[in-house]
Amino acid sequence: MRPTGWLALGLLAVLALPAAGVAAKNEASRGKARATPSSAHSPKLQRATLPKKKQNNPPGGGQTPGAAPDLTVEVVAPSAISQPARAVIRNSGTSGTGTSFDLAVTIEAVCQAPGTPPTLPPAEPEPRIQTLGAGATRIAPVQPAGPGWVAGCRYQVTVQADSGADVTESHEGNNVATLQFDFIGQGGLTAVPFPDLTVEIQRVLNPEKPVTARIHNAGMAATGYFQLGIAITARCEAATFTIPIVPLHATLQIAPIGAGGTRYEDAISPQDETWSPGCFYEVEATADSGGAVAESDETNNEGSLTFCASGTCY
Repeated sequence: MRPTGWLALGLLAVLALPAAGVAAKNEASRGKARATPSSAHSPKLQRATLPKKKQNNPPGGGQTPGAAPDLTVEVVAPSAISQPARAVIRNSGTSGTGTSFDLAVTIEAVCQAPGTPPTLPPAEPEPRIQTLGAGATRIAPVQPAGPGWVAGCRYQVTVQADSGADVTESHEGNNVATLQFDFIGQGGLTAVPFPDLTVEIQRVLNPEKPVTARIHNAGMAATGYFQLGIAITARCEAATFTIPIVPLHATLQIAPIGAGGTRYEDAISPQDETWSPGCFYEVEATADSGGAVAESDETNNEGSLTFCASGTCY
């Protein structure tokens, strides 16, 4: 039976009311969604964030959430024997350091004049650098105590920014710089050639001597005699721990290597000269473990290799 007259109109009105309510709610929701992006720029949020951004601009160097400082350092040679070298510290990051930090300075010397110590104290105590804003630069003078630079000496200056690890950075691996220079001849600055030892442990197809150490001098000068330190550990039979193995030679005497030269050393084995089947071994080697060679880079003297001696290792 179909509704007629006023009854039909009444039903249509009742049905229309919920629909109108839904439409109004949807329209309100659409208006709210459209307002959401602009609300991110509301005055309230601006007042909360802008001061933090402003803190990043002055040399005071306040830190901004979500950003990080990145300290780098460069050593600039002295312009004359009477002048200091310079450590140039930059904050290449997107935020200030938020705190002061240490600057560690090491000065090493090789001199023609006898009696000069190989390591010299800086003229000033290790300075503490005040907070550094993003993009800011600070320069610190560097020179040895006493008479300062001496004619006839070769120097190596190493500077590390944030040596006390007070600053959390976006990149922690670029805080150290080293420079070599000398005052030999007419007293002017000349490039100083230094050796640079690297070591790599390589696997070879010899069951009695399965590894060899490849020692390379990547520098521009020859080395003297130096030691190669050896350490061996083993993990056998599915063990979750390693045990130290006494090497046949804890140190090996290595003859001088010329600039660009390479030497191989295969006298590496456990004390009983037995590599047990089913065991994982880790062999570590350190070139110039006794510190006899002054190098252009002292951070790349170690090499290691983990391998399964023979059979199946777990």
